Amino acid sequence: MCVTKLGRFGLFLGWFGNLPHYTLTPAIRRQGVGATMLYKGKSIANAFLLLANRDGLSIDPLKLQKLLYFANGYYMAENDGQPLINEYFEAWDYGPVIPTVYYEFREYKDTPIKRLGYTWDYRTKRTIPAPPPIGDDRANDIIGWVWENYKNYTGVDLSHMTHKVGGPWDAARKRAQNSKMRNERLEISDIIKHFQQLTNNAAA
Repeated sequence: MCVTKLGRFGLFLGWFGNLPHYTLTPAIRRQGVGATMLYKGKSIANAFLLLANRDGLSIDPLKLQKLLYFANGYYMAENDGQPLINEYFEAWDYGPVIPTVYYEFREYKDTPIKRLGYTWDYRTKRTIPAPPPIGDDRANDIIGWVWENYKNYTGVDLSHMTHKVGGPWDAARKRAQNSKMRNERLEISDIIKHFQQLTNNAAA
């Protein structure tokens, strides 16, 4: 089942229609050197939702959050610690979560998301679909690789993957127990170390 009908989102779908099916290894080849943009969580979320639409698949909120986590982690591992997303992940019960993305799609609970995420456009002074990273090869390589390698897992499967003992989520949950904070942020340094280990192990 497609995530959403093409309709008013055709502007973005034309871009995704030309993407290849990725066959990159986890040690993803770095693109050139240059400035890197940081994106809102909703922008990367829309990138995954549009890819799901292209492939006739669906994404529920739990799966979406984990795809965002993997994309951000692999991006940092391949780009000297530079995040893809300019928001923090928090250690919620079922894994890492970006709160703004959670609240955007919480109406869907455990069912497929059927629309794109919206953001406020200060230039036009209205809400618009959060634009995906069009023209950013480094970002799109990571997003595409994560999608091709994780799209057939359920949200529950992906959630279990993020709960690895000693991983960034586990470390944040242990800090939360000590500090009595419910939703402790994942440390960026922990995320970088974790995903660098994953890419190094895969390349060995």
